[in-house]
Amino acid sequence: MTAGIQVFNDSNTIVIDSESINFVLHSKGSITTQTPPADQRLYPSGTGMDAYRYISYYCTSIGVINLYGAPDGGVFAVQCASNVAPVNFSYPLTSSFGAFLTVGCEGAVGTTVNWWYFLPVNKMGPSTEGAGLRVFSTTGQIAYDSGYLPIKYVDAKSGPGSPGNNATGGPFTYPSGRSYALILSSCGGYMGGKQRATGIYDYVHIGVGGRVSSNVVYTADVVGQSEGYNLYSGVPYNPIYLSWSVIVVDVTNL
Repeated sequence: MTAGIQVFNDSNTIVIDSESINFVLHSKGSITTQTPPADQRLYPSGTGMDAYRYISYYCTSIGVINLYGAPDGGVFAVQCASNVAPVNFSYPLTSSFGAFLTVGCEGAVGTTVNWWYFLPVNKMGPSTEGAGLRVFSTTGQIAYDSGYLPIKYVDAKSGPGSPGNNATGGPFTYPSGRSYALILSSCGGYMGGKQRATGIYDYVHIGVGGRVSSNVVYTADVVGQSEGYNLYSGVPYNPIYLSWSVIVVDVTNL
């Protein structure tokens, strides 16, 4: 960088960069998973593939995080002892109502999923702390504000898509005495078409997720949902193998 400020920690990792916007904690909480709903029949106004559609969930349980009124543009980190993965392809799904995340879970109904929602600090507005450090970018945006708790990146795991358990991996062990969570890929795994009836095809979506056990992290495929379309053309959908990624963050004392 030709001008500005950069601050490094003892591990020589940049923690403040005046030209990079920090992500900070907006809110946190926990949910318990519920029974997946039955087929949801939707009738959009389109034609062809959009003329008929249903969604059904194949995971053991499902959890929904609703942050009504929260600004969009953030990321969710989740922590669960059972494998969880985002479903519905939106991660997070954002609208004028706020931010939402739906996760499929391999655990039984009632499984606890802890979550944290992080936003770019420039979407939070100035903190109300009476003292501290605030760094602005060359465009005048807040890049860092010590009055907020920053996201703490630890590690990232990724790989190309392939049939089967393409995202299953681990154990990945990190320093003990800390608490870890996963920022999950918005899509990944395998998606393919299978004829359900004349002109009706299934598409199975396998979300890439994982689980956290103390300081040990695993990545895994989670069968999240199936979607069906009425294909007027009668042409089956070809399988697609999507790449996947999981980011590990430290949520100790957040």
